[in-house]
Amino acid sequence: MIRTTPGTGGWLEVVCGPMFSGKSEELIRRLRRAEIAGQRVLIVKPRIDDRYDVAHVVSHAGARMRAVAVDGPHDARRRAEGYDVVGVDEAQFFEPTIVDGLYTGPLEPSGDPSTPREPLIVFAGRLIPEKRAPLVPAVVAAARKRLPELQGLVLGDGPEHGEVLAAIERTGMTGMVDAPGFRPANEIADAFARASCLLLPSSR
Repeated sequence: MIRTTPGTGGWLEVVCGPMFSGKSEELIRRLRRAEIAGQRVLIVKPRIDDRYDVAHVVSHAGARMRAVAVDGPHDARRRAEGYDVVGVDEAQFFEPTIVDGLYTGPLEPSGDPSTPREPLIVFAGRLIPEKRAPLVPAVVAAARKRLPELQGLVLGDGPEHGEVLAAIERTGMTGMVDAPGFRPANEIADAFARASCLLLPSSR
């Protein structure tokens, strides 16, 4: 969950997991907290999802919250006008694009998938405590015992950037793990294309 408010605009939080893992319960919990904070809250759900209740989001544990059934993302965006927080339940029933983001690159992998990748681990994201980016250097150090040529790359900026740099030095990974801070989208896409592994140590 993002706790550092962006300077402009809003943010997107995704609650995901297997069946019966408490996704709807977590969605309802977060929206209830927003209501308690005095924010205007709307929750939408696909009209075709009528398994429990057409007018409510209902978790397997029995938690429920009044919802608006919509026909698709465009309908949801139209109804979201004037609200501070909008929850979307069972988003997989919608079209691929729910909200327009800042990334405008290709959605499909480019190049020959059989081309060998570099021995490179990449982390990309905002450097906040929940993302646990300072763990990356230790992960690379451990993995280098079996793959000595492995390198690490931490892309992104935030309040924990200094902690990431300190972790690189503390684990002896200077020159093997790099944390250059914020990079443009084309550089991030290039790093993804070269990497053997994308590391996601986030706690959420």
